[in-house]
Amino acid sequence: MNSREKRVALVVDDEVFARLFALQILLDEGFTVLEAADAAEGLEVLDRNDDISLLFTDISMPGELDGISLAQRVRAKHPGIGLLITSGRVEPPAEEIPPGGRFLPKPYTAHALMSMIRELERFSPSGADQAKK
Repeated sequence: MNSREKRVALVVDDEVFARLFALQILLDEGFTVLEAADAAEGLEVLDRNDDISLLFTDISMPGELDGISLAQRVRAKHPGIGLLITSGRVEPPAEEIPPGGRFLPKPYTAHALMSMIRELERFSPSGADQAKK
């Protein structure tokens, strides 16, 4: 795994315990972690923070936008952010996941989450930039 000075993740999930579980795993792995309870709040957090390198979002959330829509908007506006989508209710068709994004079904383990993040970091534009340094 490459070493980064500052790794910032945004976790978006309306289920408090699921969000806290992901938050703790990421904190234990050295991430700075921001959180949001729905997609609209997630977009606000993204607008206020230009150093986010990972979006980890649930699909099913209240409000006008679900996690897939959030990930699609993030990919369009911030192409260098790694996208990791999760759900315990549905598995989205591959064509709905934005390019370069990954799906991790719930329930997941800390090991599975970090393995998926390492894969994203290896193949994301920002990860490729980091590998060259």
